[in-house]
Amino acid sequence: MGAAMQAWPIYLGVLLVWALFHGSASLLGSMRGEAGWAVLILVVGALLLVERWLHGRPARDAWRALGFGRPSWRAICAALFVLVLVGAGFAFIVRQCGVGLRLIDAWPWLALGMFLQGGLAEETLFRGYLYRHYRERHAFWPAALRSLLPFVLVHLLLFLTLPFAIAAASLGLSIVTTFPLAKLFDAGGGTVWAPALLHAGVQGIKLFELPAVEGVPLAVWWMLLFATLPWLVFLPVFDSTGTRENA
Repeated sequence: MGAAMQAWPIYLGVLLVWALFHGSASLLGSMRGEAGWAVLILVVGALLLVERWLHGRPARDAWRALGFGRPSWRAICAALFVLVLVGAGFAFIVRQCGVGLRLIDAWPWLALGMFLQGGLAEETLFRGYLYRHYRERHAFWPAALRSLLPFVLVHLLLFLTLPFAIAAASLGLSIVTTFPLAKLFDAGGGTVWAPALLHAGVQGIKLFELPAVEGVPLAVWWMLLFATLPWLVFLPVFDSTGTRENA
């Protein structure tokens, strides 16, 4: 009963802010980060209020607690290392398939929007808020596992708005990458910058115009690369003195 009483404010906070995140992105037509700035501002603002109202944390302390401190460069390098490997692997697969891909129009602006929305906004909610509240009381693996249940519950809403196969694939990939993203949050000294980079990269497939026939297999390969390579962030070389205890 005690654990449940401690968890309900976290669950409520995640549910409220996820509803705001998903609803604002839908209303603004920001499926590829077209209104990433607006979604990020709404999500971070809502989380600051949630921290104050549900957890009694002042805004100045909440800002840093949500993950907007100075990151460890080893964590940033770990995220970039994975992204480079994924990019190289995907380029090799595309070449082997003999497919010509091109980036969509205005892709630099959309890439920035995806980083702000799919990277920073989501990571602030799921790592800076959800995972961090459990991490304050538990070691890495128990905290990551405890944060998984509310994460899965809110993502079940995807099945209401997306085709079943796409929603299921998105949910599965999100679950698999939860642990590397949490590791990056810890390795960055409790900051969201490194996991935000990696999380935005997962959505990078949206920046390509996929051919009708080869598009589905290429998307599957993209998801497989991101389901496996991010686990490299657990290599000891990416640990830093600012890393939280992993015991």
